[in-house]
Amino acid sequence: MKKLFVLLLVGCAFVAFTSCKKTCTCTTYLDGAVVSTVEYDLGSYKNCAAMNTVIDLPIVGKTGMECK
Repeated sequence: MKKLFVLLLVGCAFVAFTSCKKTCTCTTYLDGAVVSTVEYDLGSYKNCAAMNTVIDLPIVGKTGMECK
């Protein structure tokens, strides 16, 4: 019974500490320079990469929002 209780505690701790991350840190770029860094909730997105809108222009540089 004691072993079962310990296994249950370990299982609960494992689930609690490996839960999914529900926020993304997004950096906004304009003409290659960082404008701001903000943390957003995932909401209906499955992952942070789905929120990316950044494009890299050869002369201007990065423009848009890059999330990790």
